[in-house]
Amino acid sequence: MSIKSKDTNGKKGMGMAIRMALLFSLVVITLVVAMNYAIVDQVRSSITAIYEKNTLNLAEGSSEHIAEALRIYIENVKSYANSEIVKTGDDDAVIAWMQANPQFQHKDYDYEFFAGREAITHRVTGEIGADISDRAYYSSIIKGGKNEYVGDPIVSRTSGKFVVPVAVAAKDADGKAYGIFNAMVNIDKINEIVKQSTMGTEGYAILLDSNGIILSHPNPQLVKTEFEGFRGIKANMANQKSAVSIQNTPVGQNLIAVSKVPDTPGWFFIMAITGEELARVPNNVRTFITIVGIVVGLVLMLVAYILLSRTVKLVKIVTSTVGDITAGDADLTRRIDITRRDEIGHLINSFNGFVKKLQNIISSIKGSKKMLENADGDLQHSIEDTASAITEILANIDGVSKQVNNQSSSVSETAGAVTQISQNIDSLEKMIENQSASVTEASAAVEEMMGNISSVNTSVEKMASEFSALEKDTQLGIEKQNSVKERIDEIAEQSAMLIEANTAIENIASQTNMLAMNAAIEAAHAGDAGKGFSVVADEIRKLSETSTEQSHTIGDELRKIVQSIEVMVNSSNESEEAFSAVGTRIKNTDVLVRQIKSAMEEQNEGSKQIFEALQSLNDNTAEVRSAAVEMSEGNKSILGEVRKLQDATDVIKGSMTEMSDGAKEINQCGSVLADISRKVNDSVRQIGSEIDLFKV
Repeated sequence: MSIKSKDTNGKKGMGMAIRMALLFSLVVITLVVAMNYAIVDQVRSSITAIYEKNTLNLAEGSSEHIAEALRIYIENVKSYANSEIVKTGDDDAVIAWMQANPQFQHKDYDYEFFAGREAITHRVTGEIGADISDRAYYSSIIKGGKNEYVGDPIVSRTSGKFVVPVAVAAKDADGKAYGIFNAMVNIDKINEIVKQSTMGTEGYAILLDSNGIILSHPNPQLVKTEFEGFRGIKANMANQKSAVSIQNTPVGQNLIAVSKVPDTPGWFFIMAITGEELARVPNNVRTFITIVGIVVGLVLMLVAYILLSRTVKLVKIVTSTVGDITAGDADLTRRIDITRRDEIGHLINSFNGFVKKLQNIISSIKGSKKMLENADGDLQHSIEDTASAITEILANIDGVSKQVNNQSSSVSETAGAVTQISQNIDSLEKMIENQSASVTEASAAVEEMMGNISSVNTSVEKMASEFSALEKDTQLGIEKQNSVKERIDEIAEQSAMLIEANTAIENIASQTNMLAMNAAIEAAHAGDAGKGFSVVADEIRKLSETSTEQSHTIGDELRKIVQSIEVMVNSSNESEEAFSAVGTRIKNTDVLVRQIKSAMEEQNEGSKQIFEALQSLNDNTAEVRSAAVEMSEGNKSILGEVRKLQDATDVIKGSMTEMSDGAKEINQCGSVLADISRKVNDSVRQIGSEIDLFKV
């Protein structure tokens, strides 16, 4: 059976049957993948919930099992503690009786002993041990008042293995504890309970003491090491007996169930399920669904291919018939003779109806073909006549447009000349107005300037008299400054004499100090006879030192005064120079003021002459302004008439342009119509040749 078909170009392609079969397969695969994810997620959630419940139950049951085993060991130890001999309170009698009855010792013990008031251990086998007064299992009963005690495992000195201390109080007839019976239980016996707690193939159990030390683990190398994450477990289990959680690890997710072991110092039983164990069932379900999906997909693809192959045969018949119509003699009288009541039958009936309708249409088009050819000929003649008439109209319009353009140019030039004249007259009028205003302003300014010159002249005369007085005052200041300078020079000379006197005083004080020192030395040589003279020499020395200090102070102050006097001398010299410069400048300024006074008098005479000339110019400007106004009125009348002529010319020019554009558009439309007519003629001929191919 062929699964290939040919397209319209004759090339082989994939058949519709196999395409539909592949489509069904794709749909099935998509559904299988979606179901796979949905079902596997549901299964994973269910399996996880089941594991959580079962793992927690197993952890709680194993914890109870360990606690029950420890209780059995306690009851066994009580077989010694509850004997009548213990109530006597006699340590020696109790030790003798215990060693005489070794049958009460359990086989799981590493060893068992009694410790009385002296806290020395006495084993059932007769060995005497060490002092255990500091041991927790002894002090918790003797000092703490407990009746029973189960402690964290310790390393046995006998076997080197972990042993669990299980102790019971030894009480006298009054109920007072005076010793303990203690059994060291081998941890291997408890580990057997832990190892029996398994789930699946990957689950394992861990037992921790109250300090997080691993007591039992599938990996022996981890035993006796601290469990990682113990602090977090202890914190989470502070207010609950058991819990279960999912924890992320570097290798995946693990399910952890933790349960406290009852009647212990704080042991924890941990049941762990690895991620591989949790994922085993979901992975198996995923594999099963994938296999079933592949099988179902293949079966559906085969069934779809078989069913569609029968339908494709009928489609090929329709395709062959359509190919015969589109190629060869284009016979529209052919029909497909297949009788079916399904969708293919409806398709064939619709196809036969379509071919019949097409046959009628082609027959009608053949009848209209000749009518279109005759109408096209008449249209060509009309278009040619219209084109020749429009060409003549365009030639006449061009001639009239040229004459209108020449007239428009002449009118524009005339209007421009008249406008220029009008602008010149306006400018002249404005210039006259500006000149008149300027002359008026100049007259006022000259008149005001004449007043200002008189005022300035008066002020200059006052300045000249003031400068004369200022010159006299400056000369008087120079004389006073010279007198001050002479006094300062005298003070400077006296200050120098004071410094010399202070230097002489300082020398005298120094010599006096030397004399006082010599006198003191001589008084020391004189012994008791020179004591009075020694006192006088000491006072003279003190006076000399005081004089020296005062001389230094006076010298410093005198030097400061000399420096100040030097500054005053320099300032006095500078002041004298400044007074001299001011006097010189005042003299120069007085000369300039007198020159200004002479110039202002000349300026006053010239201003009077200018004022008279400006009054005459103002009268002439008024006459010119009146004549300019008359010229402006006449020019405005001429400009109005020229503008009316220009507007009329512009209207005529615009009308001619519009007529020319309209005629050109009509001519272009004629050309377009001619092209359209030729194209219609070509299309009618082509359609006719194509229609003639059909057999109706």
